[in-house]
This record gives sequence, structure tokens and C-alpha cells, in this order.
Amino acid sequence: SSDLRAMSVSRNVATARRPVLHRRFRQAFLLCLAIVASGAAGASAHAACVAPPALRAKLQAHPSAAVWIEIGNWYGDHQQFSCAHDAFRSGLRLDPRSAQLNYLLGLSLYEADSPQEAVDPLHRSIQLDASVIKPHLVLATVFMRLGQPADAETEWRAALKIDSTSAMAQHGLVETLMAQHDYSGVIALLK
Repeated sequence: SSDLRAMSVSRNVATARRPVLHRRFRQAFLLCLAIVASGAAGASAHAACVAPPALRAKLQAHPSAAVWIEIGNWYGDHQQFSCAHDAFRSGLRLDPRSAQLNYLLGLSLYEADSPQEAVDPLHRSIQLDASVIKPHLVLATVFMRLGQPADAETEWRAALKIDSTSAMAQHGLVETLMAQHDYSGVIALLK
């Protein structure tokens, strides 16, 4: 009889707790679903690279590296750097010797906070056309970010050979020389 009463009491206690536990479980479950859904939405938004209809139509009508540059630039302007990488890589499949596409790929990788990955396409861009200043400037900036001031110095100096009045190259070279404690180099440059 006492066992029956104990079972009856424990059953009543369990029944009384069930709604509370059920409510907490349901809240936790819904929270988990919301987290998964937001992650999936973010991943699908990240993975879904959809260019404007006019650019897609242009690409369908005449697939070319130039159109891929337009599409990649559109993504870059909208801070969708992973989509920009894909567009520039697609353009490079059509024109692998494009200095401009290699530069844009390197720039978009740098902007996406992948400086190490940006080095190779920037090097290729410079190898294909060393007379353009922008790849040198970006590569020097990448090297500074990677903590490689000697490599950055080489690129700043190459940029200054192209345009001796480039304020960005002058400033970058001064910072690089300072980082290397080459104060006499800084003084010589300022003269």
C-alpha cells in the first residue's frame, strides 16, 4: 500500500513537472532550429552568387573574360568577395594570361581577408605586365600585412619606378623602412 502511494505521488510529481520540462525542451528545440536555420540561410546566401539580370544576359549572349570582370566588379562593389573570386576565376579560365583578372582576383582575396591567398595571383599579374602600378601597391600592402617588410619594400620600390609621385608608394615605403629600423633609408627617401 505504501509502495502504491509512493508510485502515485511520484507519478503526480512527474506529471506536474512534464509541462515545465516539455516547455523548456520545446524552447531549446526551437532555439536550436532557429540557429540552424539562420546558419543555413547565411550559408545559402553566401553560396548563392546571383548577378543582376542584365549582367547574366550579357554573359549568356557573349561569355567573355570582360563580362566576368564586370560581374566580379559588381560583386566586389557589393562586398560579396567570395562571389567575386568565383567570377574572376571563371574569367581566368577564358583568359589565363590576363594581368587584369589576376590582379582583380588578388585584390578580392585581400579584401576578403585572405592575404596569403592573394600573393600568387598578384605575382602572376606583375609577371604578365610589370608596368601597371596597382598590383605592386596591393602586393606590397599584402606583404606588410603578412609581416614581410623586405618583400613589401621591393614592391613599393617597383611602384615608385612606375610613378615616382605615388603618395601611397612613398608612404608605404617609409612605413616599411621604419618597420625594418632603416632610419637612414627613411632620411634618404625624404630628401
